[in-house]
Amino acid sequence: MIRIRNFLPIVAILAVAAMLGAPGQAHAAFQIRFTEVDASNNLIDSTTSIVQANGNLTMQSFSSGLTDFSITAASNITTTGGVLTSHSETINITYTGSTLGATGPKLLVEFIGDGYISPPTSLAFITNNSSPSSSGLVVNSVVQSSSVVNGNQVGSGIAAAPSFGSAYTGYFTSGLLGTTTSSGMVGSSTSGVLMPNPGVGPAFGLTTPFTFYQVYTYSNFGTTGEASALSAGSSVTNTPAPVGLVLALTGLPALGAFGWMRRRKAGPAA
Repeated sequence: MIRIRNFLPIVAILAVAAMLGAPGQAHAAFQIRFTEVDASNNLIDSTTSIVQANGNLTMQSFSSGLTDFSITAASNITTTGGVLTSHSETINITYTGSTLGATGPKLLVEFIGDGYISPPTSLAFITNNSSPSSSGLVVNSVVQSSSVVNGNQVGSGIAAAPSFGSAYTGYFTSGLLGTTTSSGMVGSSTSGVLMPNPGVGPAFGLTTPFTFYQVYTYSNFGTTGEASALSAGSSVTNTPAPVGLVLALTGLPALGAFGWMRRRKAGPAA
């Protein structure tokens, strides 16, 4: 007689594999915003958010003009499924203002996508990778920050337009999880990376659905009338299973086979 319990270890392995490889879904909604603030973070100018709510859409692109900036393009490619969700982004800007240095304006470029269910509810962490380049624009401070916010936030009102006359440092002032930050500068005719690269954030408890949020802040400009480009990416991923758990799962089939061999040698029960 074939005993079902003899196959339980194999069933357990297959169940774990199924959970790790379960497909995710495309985001439910996505926003890109460009916001200009002064040195004290008081709002100068902001675009109207672009909102795309097509669940099958994986790429977004937007261009805009602000008081002191021309954004040639900002695009995002979303990849989601299995044990990760990632955003791959490019930003091309030109600073057209006249004030240089720490007293000049700042530019915030924000990407928000919600409705993500990959990775599934678990312990997770965020990684950042980035590579800025310049064709003449000097930016003495470029900061990339990536976070997760629980729930679907794009349509909730949290992502509404900022109020003019108020300080603005980004959509979210609370609820940010796993925040990962990389920073650096862009110099004339130079390219490099924002450090650390990759930037790896702290582990946090992820729940689904969740909102994935990236903000890029440019400040302390050293030149004007010049352009700069940045290629970057962020991923939220499951933390690796503890070594002890992996070893235990790896050994389950062997234990099952060993038990089966012992019972076979012992012969049928009386």
